[in-house]
Amino acid sequence: MRHDEQDEVSYEKILEAAKEIRFMAESRPAEASALLAQAHRLIDLAEQIRNDSLRWRDPFPIAG
Repeated sequence: MRHDEQDEVSYEKILEAAKEIRFMAESRPAEASALLAQAHRLIDLAEQIRNDSLRWRDPFPIAG
């Protein structure tokens, strides 16, 4: 598997984990705030992986 394919798989897995955590937050109101914060951190991590992967593939994007 190529590096960019691994990044895409990681991105998708992390987003899926964030969705599962959001679902858990709905059924656990007492823990919802902490769970949603955790989901948000995972989404931020996934976006960072995706952005790094895109930068790695095209280090000099054309402004447009």
